[in-house]
Amino acid sequence: MKDILGADVKEKLKKEFETLSGDVRLLVFTRKGLNDEFNEFAVTICREFSELSDRISFEHKDADSEDGGRYGIESSPVILFNPDSYNIRFMGAPLGEEGRSFVAAIMMVSKGRGILSAPSVERIGTLKEKREILIFVTPT
Repeated sequence: MKDILGADVKEKLKKEFETLSGDVRLLVFTRKGLNDEFNEFAVTICREFSELSDRISFEHKDADSEDGGRYGIESSPVILFNPDSYNIRFMGAPLGEEGRSFVAAIMMVSKGRGILSAPSVERIGTLKEKREILIFVTPT
């Protein structure tokens, strides 16, 4: 697949990525024969992002690989962000408006913090049982 991002978008992202303070590893899992067009897009966009900053790296793995099993990959494509530190996964390809959420996730992972308000963080801290927080993004 040829490049997805135009020169003007690459330049804007490159400038934005200059503010990254930590490394971001994007681990892309795909399964051949399942959503191939989206798989190709996910791999290409992650490769392009990694070319815009030394702080961003990416690896492409088969969903059925040992790593796919280790991370519980069941669909395709799936992109993990610093998987040894966070359980953040982007399911599907970051197309259109979803690209903004994808870039925001890269920025937050690099800085090691999210965008929750102090009261929200405090409230989550009072939970006694382990919880899984899921965030769904659907552009309208």
